[in-house]
Amino acid sequence: MPRRLPKLKPCPFCGQSDAFVERADFSCCYVFCNSCSAKGPIACQEADYEETPGERAAIRSWNKRTRVVRMEERGNG
Repeated sequence: MPRRLPKLKPCPFCGQSDAFVERADFSCCYVFCNSCSAKGPIACQEADYEETPGERAAIRSWNKRTRVVRMEERGNG
């Protein structure tokens, strides 16, 4: 039985939750935001059993966030 897919986080650019997974080709997908037209990185199939190849990896890439470091946090030097 396949595992459930992770839930998409809101768009990191506009903050809206109007995103979906789009197929790039037969083995790759990316997440697209309908609100601001942002695209996530293209991610490819990880396993043969995937119903939509690359979908899980695309969602994981979209949901990954980097920490923003403010100038005050950097310190001097």
